[in-house]
Amino acid sequence: MKRNLDDLLKREWSPLPGQFSFALCDYKGQIQSLPSPFTPAWKQAWAVIAVSKRKVALYPGALERLNSFENHNGFDFLKKLADRGADPNFILSLLVKYLWNEEVSAREHQQPSIKVFRRIFQAVRDVHFYYDEFYKKPSQPGYGYRKELPLSGEPKEEIEQFMTEVEEKIKRYLESRDFRDSQKGYKPADKVNRTIFTLHEYLRQTCGPRWADFLKLLLAAEAIKKGVKKKRTTEEEVTDNPDRRIAKHIKSLRRDHPKEAVTIRKAVIPSFIKTGFYRPPVK
Repeated sequence: MKRNLDDLLKREWSPLPGQFSFALCDYKGQIQSLPSPFTPAWKQAWAVIAVSKRKVALYPGALERLNSFENHNGFDFLKKLADRGADPNFILSLLVKYLWNEEVSAREHQQPSIKVFRRIFQAVRDVHFYYDEFYKKPSQPGYGYRKELPLSGEPKEEIEQFMTEVEEKIKRYLESRDFRDSQKGYKPADKVNRTIFTLHEYLRQTCGPRWADFLKLLLAAEAIKKGVKKKRTTEEEVTDNPDRRIAKHIKSLRRDHPKEAVTIRKAVIPSFIKTGFYRPPVK
């Protein structure tokens, strides 16, 4: 256990959430065996990925969303971006394994792992506090039973060091998550904002965002909802200020997750452009 803790303490935590990183890191190995993009065999291959299982479904809900994406002409909009130089496999990987994955919480604060680590962090702090309170303090009236504790000498120093290391490790992990505590009336759509920001940054650094086509893709992917205040035709709904409708999600990610935004822009996307692969840094 001590060795595993040391390994974790040496790690330079990536600010990117684990399931998001998995969607990125698992990308290169799969695309090497995929058929040519936009062929029936290629679409079927992605359908197989969407329902892939080990003991349970890896991406629950992804197949239904993939079918909906196709029914809303999503592959046509994806092909327009691919014709300009975008990698359709990169885009679909992020959609299937992350955005459409129902196992991923829509909001960062609701992630089970975050809640568990916060409870563990508080528990460790409580143990550390009571250890100091009942064992380390000089003898005081009412604390005579402290002398009954069997610990003495070096073991107590190891226990104190261990608790300090665990507390620091969990604190560093929570700080690396890079999110603001939710405020009253403010519920950031972390998963949607993270997906849109990443895809926009990828398009910006490769073929240009092409706002209208990008918005159509996001609408087909159900990342952005249809609908405007005034009654308009379907085409007008799609082309109504696409840059404005997308930009608010980009700004939200930058505001709520500044470390992530910098990592995606300066490390993730350049790595994919050069090698088609990204691995979080480890010291």
